[in-house]
Amino acid sequence: MKATLYAAALLALVLAGWWLARHDGTRNALDRLLLPQALESYPALTEAPLVGARHELAKLVPGAVDTIVWDRQERRVLVYRQAARGFDRPAMLWAVAADGRTVRQLDVGEAGLPELDSARPSGETSRFEELTGLIAPFQDWEDAAAPLTLQGFVREARQSKAFYDINNTTRGGWNGTGYFQLVYDEETIEFKAYTFKSAGGYDPDLQLYELPGQAAQAVYLLEVRKPSKSNRPIAETGVYVLRSKMVD
Repeated sequence: MKATLYAAALLALVLAGWWLARHDGTRNALDRLLLPQALESYPALTEAPLVGARHELAKLVPGAVDTIVWDRQERRVLVYRQAARGFDRPAMLWAVAADGRTVRQLDVGEAGLPELDSARPSGETSRFEELTGLIAPFQDWEDAAAPLTLQGFVREARQSKAFYDINNTTRGGWNGTGYFQLVYDEETIEFKAYTFKSAGGYDPDLQLYELPGQAAQAVYLLEVRKPSKSNRPIAETGVYVLRSKMVD
């Protein structure tokens, strides 16, 4: 009799756990309950500029972009967005000064971006250097030594992968909110933004670029992406800069 009651209780616990794991509202409530109180005050990325004691994270270019390069000669960043086929959106090119403040739109011209180092013969160097992202494909978001870390995650809505997805255009997991810390020179900028969690880990669709040493006031560029699989709000997408705060 006792064994039967024990088995029934165990089955009830398993079924309750399964139901909780499947129910979006319950998982969201549990995640929020377990979220450290310190993270609750993190501002949304859309509230940028996010200001610290000596640095600030500000939005430079809205919307998705395709290429970010460093112009060695002019000591500036070039941000390029391709024309959208089928949509009334021309190609666009922005120049961002080394201070991370002055943004100027340039004439793209028929040739698009100037030739990059990667497109030149070996041994030749152009004035344009494509920036390398600091975030790896399978990033360890809890690595304390990394400049950008994930401090917490709250599930909001389950996303199911299509059964017949031969082109890999969907993904299965949870849409939610990630709580991030961007650290530079012993100062931390905190923010929250859309993040996706699957069985393979977290995918916030973020990329971080460290600018060359010549850009003394602008330190990092943060690219916020929205791939076709993502439910990220359009308002979050764009290129942000971590730069020195202006002194009054």
